[in-house]
Amino acid sequence: MVAVHSKLATMPASAVWLTALGVVPFAAAGFAAAFAAPSTAEVAVGILAAYGAVILSFLGGIQWGLAMASPRSQRLPVWLTVSTVPALVAWASLALPSTAAIALLGSAFLAVLVADHRLVGDAEVPPWFLRLRRRVTTGVVLILTATLLLRLG
Repeated sequence: MVAVHSKLATMPASAVWLTALGVVPFAAAGFAAAFAAPSTAEVAVGILAAYGAVILSFLGGIQWGLAMASPRSQRLPVWLTVSTVPALVAWASLALPSTAAIALLGSAFLAVLVADHRLVGDAEVPPWFLRLRRRVTTGVVLILTATLLLRLG
């Protein structure tokens, strides 16, 4: 297996590349929202919000999987409940105007990262998991924040 080496842990190359490719739609839609003609920019913001909702739901699925990997945890009912929240927030964001949706999604991505840090104490995860999550969440939140600021500015 080919791996990407770092100071603290080895990340599988597939995890790195797939995660990086998952950020491309955020970056492309954010770029279009910033620099395209107004009508195209409006569509790009909608695409950004919709993609953000999909990925937020995906993160909830990861949390569900981590919770299920620790079936003996006394906190299993709490973590199963918490893991459903990202999908519900994502769904709610689809009903909001695009600017509000972007703000909600940015906040939710940060909240899910905090929850991931707490969940990892109960679940067995690779040592690189949180490092990768922090990096991708930072990138996504920066894109969402920049898009939001451009929309409000």
